[in-house]
Amino acid sequence: MSPYQKKQLQKKRNNIVRKWHRRVGMTAMIFLINLAVTGILLNHYEALSLHKKYIQSDWLISWYGVQSVDEINCINASHNYFCQLDDKIYFKNGDSISSFTSEESDQLFNATGKDEINYMLTTNSLYLFNAKFQLIDQISRQSIDLSQGDIEGLTTEEFNLLAEPNEDQFKLLSDPQAIDSINQLHKRSQITHLKFVQDLHSGQLFFSGGTLVSDLMAIIIILLGISGIVSWQKRINRPDECCK
Repeated sequence: MSPYQKKQLQKKRNNIVRKWHRRVGMTAMIFLINLAVTGILLNHYEALSLHKKYIQSDWLISWYGVQSVDEINCINASHNYFCQLDDKIYFKNGDSISSFTSEESDQLFNATGKDEINYMLTTNSLYLFNAKFQLIDQISRQSIDLSQGDIEGLTTEEFNLLAEPNEDQFKLLSDPQAIDSINQLHKRSQITHLKFVQDLHSGQLFFSGGTLVSDLMAIIIILLGISGIVSWQKRINRPDECCK
């Protein structure tokens, strides 16, 4: 093979390498844009309240595998129902259903109603709600002093009755429509926008091995940068090719 043919063959090889370098680079650009956008969102998640907003899309909720429950244990308190799923407590008053987020590891213990006020006792606190399930007050159980008489409208006897363990107090909710409504509310309060952005940033959103793909793309980007610098150095060292 003559020197000219060798030179042409090398040019052909270089053109193929550059072509694939561009194609892989364009693919990697999509990944970089995703990292940049989600990175900005993560840096400002508090200002954007991403940790307080929840995904409402049914198909995204299904993608995460959030399932409905068939049985819900509730407390019947003066014809109102208090039900707990995870850290969410749901209040059913007629056809109306409201939700309340309890403290971490706080479990529903008992509930009762008196004079348009709903009292809900958990393992850590006594909560007072109005008829629309709007929070009036929260009192730590440790700070309750029974020797002082009435406790936010409850007599000592009424509070002691409320604080007595009663397994029969919990009953399965039998209204299918209410079960479906609570399930819908519960599923739409499971995945925060922050978690979605974090999973999109790391690649976990797509499948269990998404982080490995992200790692692979990161390695490819590093190699693209190195190969681009090497290719550029070679070209500037060849005056006959740098200007073509």
